[in-house]
Amino acid sequence: MIEIEKKYKLPEKLFKQLKEELPFCYFQYKNVVEKNTLFSGNQLQSGEVLRVREELEYDSDVVITVAYKGLATYNNGNKSRLEVEFDTSQDSVYDFLNLLGYTPTLTYEKKRRYYSVEGEHFCVCLDELPYGYYLEIEGSERDIEINEKSIEKNFRIKLEPEELSYPSLTQL
Repeated sequence: MIEIEKKYKLPEKLFKQLKEELPFCYFQYKNVVEKNTLFSGNQLQSGEVLRVREELEYDSDVVITVAYKGLATYNNGNKSRLEVEFDTSQDSVYDFLNLLGYTPTLTYEKKRRYYSVEGEHFCVCLDELPYGYYLEIEGSERDIEINEKSIEKNFRIKLEPEELSYPSLTQL
């Protein structure tokens, strides 16, 4: 599957305003805390990502997702890349990856609120990390453009894309 996403850095005041008001624009949302661990190994090219994500939804069990992300391309601020992922309930996946020669190189956490509309194939996310606040839209290029314009119009703002990945921002 090809993942297409666009991310924007937000000032804290706007982040809090969006967090309060976006539920009125989208019908569903959920809060999660994510712990993301990135791995390196000889089989990965520079720019490819092997990630294990532990996602804790409030009042729920931890979901562990293993993902491979291919090399990214950019078009009008949209980042596209091949993504293959699967869920597992086994935290032994860390041992498994270590046995295959992959080693953890970076771990970072974020608080995320997902917004979605039932039956649609996009999501709008608000992410809180130790170094800042972000809005991320994931879906087709058209879904991203429509949601971006809607948020800009409804909140009277101009969103500026952030091309650095969270791992890159974590290491600054």
